[in-house]
Amino acid sequence: MFPAQTSFIPVSVALAKFIAEGGSVWGNYPYWYLGSTPFRYLTGPVVPGILVSLSRILPNFSLFDLSLLLVIVSLMIGSIGWGLFSWRLSGHKRLGIYSGVLSLILPWHLFSSMVLGEVSAILASSLTPFVLLSFVRLAKEEFGIRVLLAPTLAFSLLLLVNTTASIPAILGMFLIGLVVFKKPSFGFKRALVVIIIGWVLTLWWYGFGFWITVVGAPSVGGKTLIGAFISLVNSLRTFIPVILAVVFVWWRVKPKNNFEKFSLFWLAGFVTLSFFRFISDFRFWMDWTAWMGEVEVGLLLIIAYLLRNGLNISASKKKLTIIIPILAIFILGWYLVINKRDFWIPRKSIGGTVEQKIATKLATNVYANETVLLSGTSAFWLNALVDVGQVRGGRDEVAVNNDWRKVVWEVRTGDSGEQSVVGLKALGIGYLVVHAKNSKEYYHDIENPAKFKKIDSVEKIFGDGGDIIYRVR
Repeated sequence: MFPAQTSFIPVSVALAKFIAEGGSVWGNYPYWYLGSTPFRYLTGPVVPGILVSLSRILPNFSLFDLSLLLVIVSLMIGSIGWGLFSWRLSGHKRLGIYSGVLSLILPWHLFSSMVLGEVSAILASSLTPFVLLSFVRLAKEEFGIRVLLAPTLAFSLLLLVNTTASIPAILGMFLIGLVVFKKPSFGFKRALVVIIIGWVLTLWWYGFGFWITVVGAPSVGGKTLIGAFISLVNSLRTFIPVILAVVFVWWRVKPKNNFEKFSLFWLAGFVTLSFFRFISDFRFWMDWTAWMGEVEVGLLLIIAYLLRNGLNISASKKKLTIIIPILAIFILGWYLVINKRDFWIPRKSIGGTVEQKIATKLATNVYANETVLLSGTSAFWLNALVDVGQVRGGRDEVAVNNDWRKVVWEVRTGDSGEQSVVGLKALGIGYLVVHAKNSKEYYHDIENPAKFKKIDSVEKIFGDGGDIIYRVR
């Protein structure tokens, strides 16, 4: 079985494939970012380790099969986690059951996992409620090493699965510190202790260089983390009316207990983060939908709470005004998921697809010391299928050599084919993959693919259905 064309699951497969074939995790990964980036920057050790181990135990299953299996198991683990967390935070078992069951039928979770997800990010997200579950204990038991051990190890494990997906867990711990601890300052301090110790426990794998690289990378709407924070502060002045509206809604709702407070803060927080990314660049939809899964969790927690407290129509008109719009969102979500099922349901074969034919052709033309620049989803699929060096890869924000960024930008948006080739030659790139308008490639990154047709500095060596491979002369 193979995931959808737009899926990032091939990224996980490529890294696991490298280890399974005898590659070292302590050196650079040779096929991405001009071979400049350490393997350990690209992923944590957990998912590749699981996939490689499973492939040895179940040799009749491909890494793609095992990745899809791990995605399904991760969604189930997340469901159990949100159920247990809801039970612990609210003190009501039935509320936990509602939360667990509802989290199994979240439309965006399923759709995004199959269409946009990467295995380590999905697994890390499923571990988030367990981090929060263990952190709640710090508010209810005397602070000590024994109580601190569980949340610290849980957070460290999450980081070793995927660092980017740790943001919801971090925000969630601070929210728990705010709403559960008698003194929020104590909660914040304990959250910091868990985060710092958990982070230290991962340095054996990532090292300090990884974190320095991530902080300086343009990974949030095209900005570095520092630049994004500055932009957020500046934009807050413009959105004072929005902030006042949130405060007004909070005043009207008046949450009475820890579960209500956490759920509303969680939902408001991730809606705000999504809105910030949306206004940064609304065209970059993959960026501003990154937190839709967390928004969906916030909605499910609210629905579970309302179900737990009953829906007597005569006495619960306010509840109905909340739950009906939320249910409408879920129904609309499932309607779209069902209607677009051909887009996300795993495929039995990729024979004849864009990703397969591009990979096969490059494998027969590109030598071991040569590099190719791909556009679209082919960049994520290439090294899951063949061993060919490329300019990009599966995790741009950790690339050590950033010289490729300007060249890629020129190729994608520039008007001059010759100018693009100058950049390609400067980096020693020997091949270029272009997708014309009639290509079945989902992402058409290059705005003017025709600019390469009439220049002598490239030679067309393959063309089929709008998918073109050029050799740089």
